[in-house]
Amino acid sequence: MLDTAREVPTPEGIELSLRLAGPVSRALAWVLDLVVRLAVITAFGIVLGVLGKFGWGLFLILWFALEWLYPTVCEIYFDGATPGKKSLGLMVLHDDGTPVQLAASFTRNLLRAVDFFPALY
Repeated sequence: MLDTAREVPTPEGIELSLRLAGPVSRALAWVLDLVVRLAVITAFGIVLGVLGKFGWGLFLILWFALEWLYPTVCEIYFDGATPGKKSLGLMVLHDDGTPVQLAASFTRNLLRAVDFFPALY
């Protein structure tokens, strides 16, 4: 209901209409991705738990990688969408409508940490 359209002119003189996602669909996609990440980290936590302190170290490395690289890897290799975004028909694009590239996706997801300041969103 809060989605809006954005007109993007192409060099050929054609105007493309891109529909921007609203806050509700973005939040639902984030929740679905959170569920996926929690399921993966829980499964690995159970498996690595039997390895003691070494397993705990591997678990923390995996958790860090999953939290920081999951969105970027999904956006680059799965047509601009994490599983949560894909299930809601969303995808990440540049402002001109072209597919997101590695540098832009990586920067976008690293700056997500800034969103947590000053008080967790």
